[in-house]
Amino acid sequence: MGTTDLDHGEPLNNEPRISFPEIEYLLDIVRYQFPSVELERSDILSTFAGVRPVIGGSKKRPSSEKRDHSIWEQDGMISVSGGKLTTFRLIAQDVLRVAAPLIPSVEERGTPDPPFNKRKGDELPPISLNHFLRRRLEGRYGSHVMHIMQTEMNEDLERIPGTNTLWAEVRWGAREEGIMHLEDLLLRRTRIGILLEKGGTGYLDRIRDICRQELGWDLKRWEAEAASYKKLWEECYSLP
Repeated sequence: MGTTDLDHGEPLNNEPRISFPEIEYLLDIVRYQFPSVELERSDILSTFAGVRPVIGGSKKRPSSEKRDHSIWEQDGMISVSGGKLTTFRLIAQDVLRVAAPLIPSVEERGTPDPPFNKRKGDELPPISLNHFLRRRLEGRYGSHVMHIMQTEMNEDLERIPGTNTLWAEVRWGAREEGIMHLEDLLLRRTRIGILLEKGGTGYLDRIRDICRQELGWDLKRWEAEAASYKKLWEECYSLP
């Protein structure tokens, strides 16, 4: 549930975190709209906060500014400011237009087609998944879905308890989605660190095996990553 909209006064190098006033603000809204739910602080599994870039204008309050984006190029470096999550594709297309003169091989297609269209032959194999899970996988991964599901480990096709995420997605994320740290895999690629109690630390043994197999982390690297992840989750994603 969300969102809130407060000025961010902390250093931008620090990971953002939710504040007590924001928690009470959100709980009050849910209690008012859905009184029968009787939601309490103890029901919250995790929290999430982000910093939204806003292009300065004439408004007195940043939250009143438009959510437009701005792109500029200087000596080959392209920078983006502003925008919002729901305009990610438009921002990406605008960046490519700015980059085109610098990269002759870039060809603008400007297709209105959905970005994750399936191609012929990309249908999921006959595995035991309900309609919702099949639609979710196809919508999230598009033409990659066959590669994700072609696993020799049947246990990877199991759903992670408490989520709609399959273990195969964790393996795919580790193998194909530019993982540098454990927090990338659990908080940004799969989001199970936000969906599960205690950030999913109850499943770290199984996640460790996947990371060691797909990322080549030795035991020393894994222990450092796990300790760093636990510390980050407690400080910035738990209930304060």
